[in-house]
Amino acid sequence: DPGIRIRAAEVLDAMGAADFAATLVRSLEKESDPKVIRAGLRVLGSRPRPEAIPFALERLRSPDGETERLAAGVIASVAIEGALDPEAREQVRRRFAEDRGSIDSRDEATLAVLLADQPDQEIGLLDDPEESVRRGAAEAYRTLGLRDLLLSMARNPTVARVAIQAWATTDEPVGAQNVRALLELRPDPTGPEAEVDVATWRSAMVRILQAM
Repeated sequence: DPGIRIRAAEVLDAMGAADFAATLVRSLEKESDPKVIRAGLRVLGSRPRPEAIPFALERLRSPDGETERLAAGVIASVAIEGALDPEAREQVRRRFAEDRGSIDSRDEATLAVLLADQPDQEIGLLDDPEESVRRGAAEAYRTLGLRDLLLSMARNPTVARVAIQAWATTDEPVGAQNVRALLELRPDPTGPEAEVDVATWRSAMVRILQAM
């Protein structure tokens, strides 16, 4: 029963079973039910699992869009940690080079930015019609520490929100430049999500001022 197999994988993951990822991958390689494969990829992508990369790379070319997006999530979770080996990086680059239209989800956009040869090579994704793509790209640029780029490209609320997070971090020395950036990123008080956006911005500003 597919439902039982999916639930078993989730329980084993929650228990932190030893060699869980490798065991799940071996099971999925024999699986024919798309729902079970998608559920397995969803579990594998919940945290960085380098041992799942070969399986995910094969599904990155799946004709099923949801399977492809979930496979990208597995790979992105490892790439964000800087643990993706050169061969895997090249395979992902080739996949996106062959079909730019395949970048239509948050994780795929994250991967495209993280694996680009030049930081601004995928800057166009910050203006993509899909909100999830804009968010994935913006979060990747934040991971890369490119907050100036985010500030300059904050032409839509999605990118602006991530830029605010980037400039509000206190993990490194803060100063007047943080305040200037946040002032520039002040959200429109009449926007559709103004209440949340303004509250988040105020919290970010207070955090920076307290850290100065």
